Amino acid sequence: MLEVAADNLANLQTPGFQQSQVVLATRPATGLSGLQVGTGVQVAAITRDTSQGALVPAANPLQLAVEGDGYLVLEGSQGERLYTRDGTFHLNADGELVTSAGQRVLGWRSEQGLFQGELVPLFMLPTHTQHGSATRATESLTTRLQIGTDGRLQLRLPDGSTQTIGQLRIAQFTNPAGLRAIGRNTFAVTAASGPPHMGNPGRDGWGTIRAQATEASNSDVGANLINMSRAEFLFRANLHVLDVADQLWQELLEMRRS
Repeated sequence: MLEVAADNLANLQTPGFQQSQVVLATRPATGLSGLQVGTGVQVAAITRDTSQGALVPAANPLQLAVEGDGYLVLEGSQGERLYTRDGTFHLNADGELVTSAGQRVLGWRSEQGLFQGELVPLFMLPTHTQHGSATRATESLTTRLQIGTDGRLQLRLPDGSTQTIGQLRIAQFTNPAGLRAIGRNTFAVTAASGPPHMGNPGRDGWGTIRAQATEASNSDVGANLINMSRAEFLFRANLHVLDVADQLWQELLEMRRS
């Protein structure tokens, strides 16, 4: 309980963090002359609270938040699929939309106005840009990029028109609490979570995209401080039980010696 509460409190400022809580259960009882005697308590599970944190305005135009259910889709360093609620993104030197850890954001790329069927890294640097001017072009793209609530990424062109570059996709899970946290605010699929169900933001119950916003941690300071105090109280109560038991055994031994 102390470790879980401490982790929750440590991640108060972590974007998209989902706090955990301990589920306790009784240990199997032992039978003695027809009577059942309990053998204490054990941790049955550590569950994650998947409720949405508060949405906080951000200055970065590529700072995104999912308002509602779902996770943004990433590509890990080994090409694996990862999922996150932390939309702290930026463009790398190659014009790819990436996380702070360099993981590429996946979505549909627009080809002549049509979206591809497979999820691919979202690439935003125009193909005619030379490598030497990539940094300047990336900075220019950041200011000209617009991201709608439906996840569409549109680039404002010099003539005032817009060009659709791609669209973010959102993954939902039958049991999102079953996802495995692997660090850097990302999650991996498990048998408990079930496979991802992909959808467009804002369609059929999928969450929408909020640009220039960050989802704050849903960690509850008050509840976690109470849990820490509760754990301390329960620990002291158990110590008192052990002290009483030890005292009774000492008295029993003295009675036997006498």
